[in-house]
Order: sequence, then C-alpha cells, then structure tokens
Amino acid sequence: MKRWFYNLLKKRSYDSINEGVNVVQGISKAKSLYKELIKIAHPDRHPHNEEYYKKITDRITANRYNYNELLKIKRELERDLESVGG
Repeated sequence: MKRWFYNLLKKRSYDSINEGVNVVQGISKAKSLYKELIKIAHPDRHPHNEEYYKKITDRITANRYNYNELLKIKRELERDLESVGG
C-alpha cells in the first residue's frame, strides 16, 4: 500500500513539473504568435471589414498569453483570408 501511494505521489509531482514547463513554453510561444496575429489582423489593414477585425484584435489581445486560443484564432484568420482571397 505504501509503495503504491508513493508511486502515485511521484507521478503527480512529475506531471505538475511538466505542466509548469509547458505553461512557460506556451507563454513563450504565445508572445511571437501574438505579434504575428496582431500584424495580420490589425483593422487598418482591412478597411473593408474593420469592425470584424477590431473584434478579432480584441480577442487576440485578451488571449495574448494563451497559446492554444491564439492557434484557434490563427486558423480562423487563415480560413477567412483564404475565402476572401480565393
């Protein structure tokens, strides 16, 4: 019983260390992705649909440290720009 509990605690501490590293890496990646998305989605670059891109820019700014959410926004922008361009 003691061995099982010790292994459980050991695994949990290892997982929490990995999560901490992943959070730091996610924030690090989010910085560069944030800069890229802000440049792409700036409302001044899209005068034909300024309100939509203002909302997108607000979402990007609200999620500037959330790498996963920024990736979702990037995919959304790619779809939107692809449909407008092609």
